[in-house]
Amino acid sequence: LHFDRKKLLKFDLAIIFLIQVSALSYGVYMSYISRPVYIVYSANRFDSVSANEYDRVDSRKVSPDNPYLRLPNTGPKWVGAIAPAKMALADKLDLQFSTEYGDGLRMMPHYYVPYEKIKADAIKNGKRASELNLEDAQAIRKSDSSTDKWLPTSVKQVNAVRAWLMQLSVPLEKVILVPLKGRDKFAIIALNADTGVVLDSLAQDPWWYQ
Repeated sequence: LHFDRKKLLKFDLAIIFLIQVSALSYGVYMSYISRPVYIVYSANRFDSVSANEYDRVDSRKVSPDNPYLRLPNTGPKWVGAIAPAKMALADKLDLQFSTEYGDGLRMMPHYYVPYEKIKADAIKNGKRASELNLEDAQAIRKSDSSTDKWLPTSVKQVNAVRAWLMQLSVPLEKVILVPLKGRDKFAIIALNADTGVVLDSLAQDPWWYQ
């Protein structure tokens, strides 16, 4: 038997190309469905909600014309979530179960409100950047005691937060820090203390948040 090596090479290259395209397409698809669609403020912190988590939303409780049922494609939308003062027993039990599961209000778009409605609360309950101890290299957590738990865990962490804050265009006394909980880790959100505008974020543990 005689095989044309050039044809075999072309065939091999075509197979490799198809495999690479398939892998790239899968990666793009996974990135798309796991993209953050809402950043929800409640219980003194922000929570990230990704597109592939939205199938857990109980759509029976959400009006079909609720704008928060639509998933944004151009980046996450910042909102708040507020439970009504008076709730039916079934709704109270739903919220209790959601809280015990670790979701709280973040997976309840029927309680979402525009960010403008909750930014004052975020500013009030956040941590003013000027109050952080970022100068004392000895102020590092040495245990999980009630005394030490409010301290950062390493000098590296302190330096990272300090450098990040220094590059913001707002004085420290005008910066409010609010925790952001992602799927498997925390980050820090910086807000303008006067306007509530989101200034920036940093992938560091907010050690003062317990």
